[in-house]
Amino acid sequence: MAGHEDGTLIRDGFRCPICDYDAYCRILVQRRDFSWYVTDFYRCGGCQVMFANPRTFSADANSLRLRPRRLS
Repeated sequence: MAGHEDGTLIRDGFRCPICDYDAYCRILVQRRDFSWYVTDFYRCGGCQVMFANPRTFSADANSLRLRPRRLS
């Protein structure tokens, strides 16, 4: 199954705690029969990090917390 983003950036007060970008989009996956499945995951429009809940992920970006490492 191949991964794909629908490309529609959502701007609803989101702020990425990693790169400070202000938009995200839903992740879609293409099945073997070429139909599309809408997953429960999102990705940042800036740094491409994936997450499950935009509100939780971007909440209180100024507080100290563990942050995922970005791979080069």
